[in-house]
Amino acid sequence: MKNTILQKEKELIENFSLLEEWENKYEYILDYSKKMPLISEQLKTEDNLVKGCQSKVWLHATIEEGIIRYFADSDAEIPKGLTAMLIEILNNNTQENIIKSEITFLKEAEIIYHLSPNRVKGINSVIARMKELAKMIQNDAIHQEVYQ
Repeated sequence: MKNTILQKEKELIENFSLLEEWENKYEYILDYSKKMPLISEQLKTEDNLVKGCQSKVWLHATIEEGIIRYFADSDAEIPKGLTAMLIEILNNNTQENIIKSEITFLKEAEIIYHLSPNRVKGINSVIARMKELAKMIQNDAIHQEVYQ
């Protein structure tokens, strides 16, 4: 399977760079939150909470035929939008591609420089958890309905 993570990151960076004002960039992040593949209410558990986030971010992954899909939600819009961007980049990839990926769009799009240190720590925790889930998940994992 061809690794599309770099392609997705490049596209996101290009789209983000078209916006000149940071107000518009924040709006773009907020709009992205609406694209989030939502985790079901039943899966909003302590086990699915991302540790290290100031806000509550729940993250769940499934695997089918070697392809990982993520589902998430947050109680805050900026983390929700940033997590949705990460899901856009990493979703529908193999364990190997996700684990080996170097997520650079936050820095390249200069998003990281406009977030509080706590938000940066939180989004790095989301990235780490996504990779951790990719390492842990098994092909024979029980598939649960995670849509709302």
